Amino acid sequence: MVLYGLSGRTHAASGHGPLECTRGRRAHTLLATLQIVRYPIGMVVALSAGVVIAVGFIRAERYLIDPASFLERETMHYADIDWMNKHLDPSRHRVATWFKTCGYLEIPWMTLLPNYQAEIRPEETGDPQRLYAALKRQGFTHLFGRPDDFAGLDDAQILVYSNPASRLGSTRFFREPSTEATAIFAIK
Repeated sequence: MVLYGLSGRTHAASGHGPLECTRGRRAHTLLATLQIVRYPIGMVVALSAGVVIAVGFIRAERYLIDPASFLERETMHYADIDWMNKHLDPSRHRVATWFKTCGYLEIPWMTLLPNYQAEIRPEETGDPQRLYAALKRQGFTHLFGRPDDFAGLDDAQILVYSNPASRLGSTRFFREPSTEATAIFAIK
């Protein structure tokens, strides 16, 4: 009896022939299955790439239509960041915030979230008195966040700017972005 494997080699019916033949059938079945699913997988990959390209084109179109307000529409809290860039001095001021995204801020800044910084310990951010001491120790002059983010520091801060409808950037692709109230406080 002669058996043929996937490689086309002949195998005698004794010894390793039946085992290799069984492996060959399994491999052939696996290859047939892969050939069947390769088109759907290819379509999913192509569709994913197409979505990324489409989003890029839509953002480029939004920029070309109105470049002056593109950052304000597409960047989280850009109006607040722009206010700080115009009214604070980078050589004298330093901003602490709970927000992670302040990339366009030209003033030295740091997020207070403990997994993004190591200057202020997590136990200090939970206690208003210790947070105030840590902010002063690190040379921070301003706080940026939601109006109630620094509620425990009421006696140690002065409101210098508030925005009742700060945009959250392009969080909704085809609708106007969500808004939230924000405030900037000077630390006493």
